[in-house]
Amino acid sequence: MDFGKNLFQEAVEVARGIESSYNRSSALSSIGESVAKLGDVDFGKNLFQEAVEVARGIEDSDDRSSAIRSIGESVAKL
Repeated sequence: MDFGKNLFQEAVEVARGIESSYNRSSALSSIGESVAKLGDVDFGKNLFQEAVEVARGIEDSDDRSSAIRSIGESVAKL
């Protein structure tokens, strides 16, 4: 799992560099879902929280709503 965790950490760093808040939120949520499914629930939870914070900064209300909905769907899959 160490190798996988390192890859997820790298993916998170790449996601944090995504300029679009919508896409950054989506990427963090997807990574959070994956790591939680693999058993690292705390890391996944932190990523979901970060994704929500990023989504709050999305100016377009339709995009913000879509991002929050996507995060909720990811959490519900767990």
